[in-house]
Amino acid sequence: MLTPVQEFDQLLLQAMAYGASDLFLVADHPPSCRIQGVLRRCEMPPLAASRIADYVASLVPASPLPGIEHAGYVEITHEVSEGGMTRISVSRAHGAYTVAVRILSHMPLPTPDQANLPPEALKLMQLSQGLVVIAGPHGCGKTTTLYTLIEWINQNRAVHICTVEKPSHYHLKPAQAIIQQREVGKDVASDAAGIAAALHQDFDVLMLGEIKDPETFDAALRAASTEHLVIAQGNGVNCGDAVQRILDVGGNAEEIREHFASVLRGVIFQRLVRRADGAGRIPVCEVLVPDRGWIGRRKADGFKLRTRRIPAGCVHMKDELAKLELKQLVDAQDAERVHAEIGA
Repeated sequence: MLTPVQEFDQLLLQAMAYGASDLFLVADHPPSCRIQGVLRRCEMPPLAASRIADYVASLVPASPLPGIEHAGYVEITHEVSEGGMTRISVSRAHGAYTVAVRILSHMPLPTPDQANLPPEALKLMQLSQGLVVIAGPHGCGKTTTLYTLIEWINQNRAVHICTVEKPSHYHLKPAQAIIQQREVGKDVASDAAGIAAALHQDFDVLMLGEIKDPETFDAALRAASTEHLVIAQGNGVNCGDAVQRILDVGGNAEEIREHFASVLRGVIFQRLVRRADGAGRIPVCEVLVPDRGWIGRRKADGFKLRTRRIPAGCVHMKDELAKLELKQLVDAQDAERVHAEIGA
């Protein structure tokens, strides 16, 4: 007879076999998977609330569970017994536990070519100082792209890489680089504490998740101002929206905007677009290399990349989509939808 963890892992392995990115467990419903962006119900019997509670009790340490009452959810990482890292979010609905699982690393990291990254994105990874933001909406694959770029640095630059992750999605093996991966909650108490630890160990490249609080914002800007390359994630519907959301965390005062503008070296914005042949989705990127005035002078329409004059080093989403259309990899209708959603 399987233990609750073994049974849970069997569900995960089946979801991985389907090629799912997410698994959802809700009381009195069959498990559901998100496959290539589409939610599909698994051909399984409904799960009882008591069975989901058994999974939660076996997977989540006792101490974080009270956090559900305060924050509304608790999040942990879980490594599947037969390989693969997952991020588990547990919350409650109608008095029962619900579980959402993001399947992180059961597949090898793609190469930059496989991730459809333009050469301009890799040029940003050769910098020795400043801030680069990997941006996009939730579920667009930006975490995979972030790790792909860090792995490219690992393979091509003799540098000291430090990461501050919550959670850790991939275990990176040193190649040309030295790598220290720190996970918030396990190795350090907070993102800001992880940055402080890295600053005391002479790092060259710092990888962050999202910048969610003023302390992390301040620490990241200090690091990017002192001969370090900082690569962080940002959420948004386009490049400018992602930048504005980070600035909102920092306080948006004029001196803060000027400081941010002085260290920002680029924004890599990503979306996933359905392949024309129906075989999944393909990432498409926009790369913005801004001048200081782009941020220092706030405009009513945000910070959209100007289409009439694209600075050197930039890549416009519409041009990348046009290339994919020309290769018949995406349909014109899907390309137009992305244009409309990001305001291109």
